[in-house]
Amino acid sequence: MPEYLFDSLHDMEYLKEPEAAIITDVDGTISEIAPTPESASVDDEMRKVLVELSRRHRVLAFISGRSVADALRMVGVPDAIYVGNHGLEYIMDGEYHSFGEAERYTPIIKRCLMELRDEIPEKGVIFEDKGICSAVHYRQCRDPEAAREMILETLKNIPESRRIRVDTGRMIVELKPPIEYNKGVIVREIIERYGVSSAVYLGDDVTD
Repeated sequence: MPEYLFDSLHDMEYLKEPEAAIITDVDGTISEIAPTPESASVDDEMRKVLVELSRRHRVLAFISGRSVADALRMVGVPDAIYVGNHGLEYIMDGEYHSFGEAERYTPIIKRCLMELRDEIPEKGVIFEDKGICSAVHYRQCRDPEAAREMILETLKNIPESRRIRVDTGRMIVELKPPIEYNKGVIVREIIERYGVSSAVYLGDDVTD
């Protein structure tokens, strides 16, 4: 039977090893899925667990599809690694970095998002500008599957969408730079950079 990881921390020997890196997704993993992106939060009890993990382990990293600034605001655990936009930007050792090549596609992605906003009248669709990437959420739509198809079909009719990458996830369509860079790549970079003995990765969606 599956167990909720954070209820079993004290029983897991590999989580007691200080050299093990703890790397986790944010939404749906350390926070409940919320109706809108801005209403999601990490509750106080979970934050206490995360702070304790930060004290135990040399590396604690949060990897999110959100912007790195939004992930930092939402989690709020000091001295951790924060990775945003699926690895395209991050804060390590207190310094911000971004994947430079990705930023050249930001204007195109923003224009595609604006066109989607203009063309889609569906009530419940939420358009999110995440900086380097953008997202369209349809969780609150009356018929989510129909909303998803409408979003994807509308994108096909936007010529500039052919110059970017379109991914789908749980109740979300994401607009990204067409770069082969993802959460898995940044996880490997964290492991190599900090020379950890092992790593535990927690996630809940296809991008994990």
